[in-house]
Amino acid sequence: MRYRFPVEGVTIEVTDRKRGLSGNVWSDGLYSVSAGEFSMDTSDAGWFYAGGGNRVEVCPLPETPASSIETYLNGSVYGAILYQRGILPMHGSSFVYKGRGVIVCGDAGAGKSVLTAAFCHQGAQFLTDDVTPVIPRDGSPYIRALSDRFKLWRDTLDELHIDVKNLEKAFADSDKYLLPVNHTPGLHPVDHVILLSVTSCNDLQYETVNGAQRFEALRNEIYRPEYLRGMPGNEALFFDTIMTISSHAEVTRLRRPAMMRATELVRHVGAFFDNRAGIS
Repeated sequence: MRYRFPVEGVTIEVTDRKRGLSGNVWSDGLYSVSAGEFSMDTSDAGWFYAGGGNRVEVCPLPETPASSIETYLNGSVYGAILYQRGILPMHGSSFVYKGRGVIVCGDAGAGKSVLTAAFCHQGAQFLTDDVTPVIPRDGSPYIRALSDRFKLWRDTLDELHIDVKNLEKAFADSDKYLLPVNHTPGLHPVDHVILLSVTSCNDLQYETVNGAQRFEALRNEIYRPEYLRGMPGNEALFFDTIMTISSHAEVTRLRRPAMMRATELVRHVGAFFDNRAGIS
């Protein structure tokens, strides 16, 4: 079985033997992490390993669909490989809207993928979904576009008039689907970071994040920050990257009503971006 993986230069081996990690290992029962190694043992798909930033091993459970394996590979394992390569993964989706690179961060269920998919459905340029690698270059932060799919719930796909008939499920017992997307590889500047959350309010609420609060807010959006407990040496490297984002990008907290539809959300947020950029 050959599995798709976002990062080039990574070998993937299917095995029937789980390996242990060397060195000082941090573990929470699901994830185990050391300076150059990572493993994850799931109850619904199998065991996964990542090492040296260039090697992945998978010990799948019997009858596990390839789409379920790839969902883990494109999430937790992908994040581990980025950590091992010294690349900061943000927990967010990203796109280019009218020439500006936008990362939408937030907890699970906040609507990162929904907002990004809605923008891309209306013509924005897709970059990443759920995990966004950020790389500093010449003192500026850049998104490295590696994703080639969205994970979206059935109701979002229905609202965007996308037929799920030919789409694979992210997990066999889930109503979340994998939507293949054409993406533009390469580096794209980070111009704006949206910190998205759901509230009981009736209207969208925007709050500009400035000063020292900006750095702390961005630091809270690192993907799987618990991994750093097993690789503390990456802290200083990621501190510099977060400082670079903080110095160059606008950061806005966006609180949205839970029941706001994706099409309405993108209309309001698009108008917000246009006003910030002075586009009439």
